[in-house]
Amino acid sequence: MNPVIESTLINTISHSPDETDAFAAKLVSRIKGKALVLLRGGLGSGKTSFVRGMCKALGMRELWEVDSPTFTIVNHYPGMTHLDLYRMHDDMEKEGLNVDEILASDDIVAVEWPEKMGSIYYDGPIYLVEIEAVANHENQRVIKISEHWL
Repeated sequence: MNPVIESTLINTISHSPDETDAFAAKLVSRIKGKALVLLRGGLGSGKTSFVRGMCKALGMRELWEVDSPTFTIVNHYPGMTHLDLYRMHDDMEKEGLNVDEILASDDIVAVEWPEKMGSIYYDGPIYLVEIEAVANHENQRVIKISEHWL
């Protein structure tokens, strides 16, 4: 089995939602075609806000439509599919989502709570976005973006 190679692209502190949008735009500018973006962070850390910034960078104007798909699990936007797997509990639910079909698309696929996906096959670039809220600083987030490949 080949080792996974990681390259850190961004490791910084965002001081505002606008700065977070700028980091999301940097990631989008790096992506050429399809990509899998795995978002890790606690509840309320800013994962969905990061996806909103990605949609903005992709030219989406109705940003109010970009919300957490916690209850719907999957939201489709122009050029992007957004999954929030927080409420997914078993493989039966995963099969019902047609995750393999979503991953085979040419879109950017952003996944919150990716550890709930289990084993997958993906043949494109994979980015890991780790977001952590900074205690006592409402709008500050530690953001680390890394690229992974075999």
